[in-house]
Amino acid sequence: VGFRQYNNKLALTVKDNGHGFDLAEKGIFQRSGGGVAGMIERVRMSGGKWQIESGAGRGTRISVSWECV
Repeated sequence: VGFRQYNNKLALTVKDNGHGFDLAEKGIFQRSGGGVAGMIERVRMSGGKWQIESGAGRGTRISVSWECV
């Protein structure tokens, strides 16, 4: 887990070396039991931007950033 401020932005990064998942798999965000889908919705509601990188067997990295005004 990392949290930093740079160039008028706040950035949060969470990564693991777990099993990962296929981002192209249809419905992956709806089936997440609210975890990923809920997190994305909260980021959107707070004005942030998100990015998820993952793949089978290579873990997951979730990055979120917010502009500071």
